[in-house]
Amino acid sequence: MQQTITRQILNLCTLLLLVTSPALADVAQQQAAYEQYKQMMLNEPSLIRFYTFENGSGDEITNHVDIDRSQRAVTGGPLGSLTIQRTKGSGHALSLDPKFGPPPTWSQGRWPWKSAIYSGAETSTLPWQASKLFRSGITGVEFAKGGSLSGWFRIHEVDDQDASCNLIRMGNGYSTGLVLEYAKAKWNPEGRLEFRLAAPQGVSRVQLTAKPCVAGVWHHFAVTFDDQVVRLYLDGKLAEEKSSTGPVIPTTYENMPMIGPFYEANSPSRFGEFLMLAHNPAKSNGGAVARYDIGEFAVFNKALESQTIIKQYEAGKPQTTEAQQLALYHQQKQRQQTLDAIMIDLPSETDGYFRVNKPFTATIH
Repeated sequence: MQQTITRQILNLCTLLLLVTSPALADVAQQQAAYEQYKQMMLNEPSLIRFYTFENGSGDEITNHVDIDRSQRAVTGGPLGSLTIQRTKGSGHALSLDPKFGPPPTWSQGRWPWKSAIYSGAETSTLPWQASKLFRSGITGVEFAKGGSLSGWFRIHEVDDQDASCNLIRMGNGYSTGLVLEYAKAKWNPEGRLEFRLAAPQGVSRVQLTAKPCVAGVWHHFAVTFDDQVVRLYLDGKLAEEKSSTGPVIPTTYENMPMIGPFYEANSPSRFGEFLMLAHNPAKSNGGAVARYDIGEFAVFNKALESQTIIKQYEAGKPQTTEAQQLALYHQQKQRQQTLDAIMIDLPSETDGYFRVNKPFTATIH
């Protein structure tokens, strides 16, 4: 019997094989700088969620903000921790079923010792069938007096001229919530970010863009919003700002607030789509789904000042040039393709199982 090694096992190999070999002194210096960056983020009083994606395995992305020690996330970690959804539809279909496409999984982060999340890529256009990172608990009510989102991401190269993906999604960004997307097209080959903030009925929504957004390179994004102004930043620079149409429109039923949590995983209706990452259903217009790594992500319950955004970028930016990042990205991409091609031949008498304490001959090629 011939079976492919599961993607989860391959990712464990990837985290080992993709490690580069800089001098130990450089590694120690980079780790110290990264810890200072983390502490700076945690010291911000308005921080309500902070994900560094350092778990490296399992189905949980730990929230580093202590919301309530008396409560725990579904995965057992701190309240507000994200869950990697690995099932689709009604929950009976395995996430590795090729008809759905690969789910989010662990990948190499911005430094050799750190992991990140590699987004999924769906073949279904139905949003409630798409895998994602969910259970943030963020519905939009937290942003009544303003809010901010910031983090680090890296878009993967894609051959198609037209490709796009959701980086952040809460509601649909039209009637409720907000959406941060990446898109490239024939007229915009380097790609751009687009932030969309929902507006009340009859009012034009706020839509901001930032470019260029070069694939294969780590970028820092930030969006800030209150009832006065909405701003979008890319790599520490203000890209665009517009007047606000009011507070964020939450994604819960106003008259039945307890219903919302039952639809957190994305209901067919416009309600219940709590803040999610790596949610990428296929495009109904036939465009390709771009995939990306996300290295850190933070949520704040106030609109941060421009100077704070700049400090976040400066404290966390890579200590390598764009050319060096692209060279490393292509090296990592080649190694991942090699890992994905690995096959295992199992003797038919094993019935496809690895039996406890019973050796057998297996051929890897």
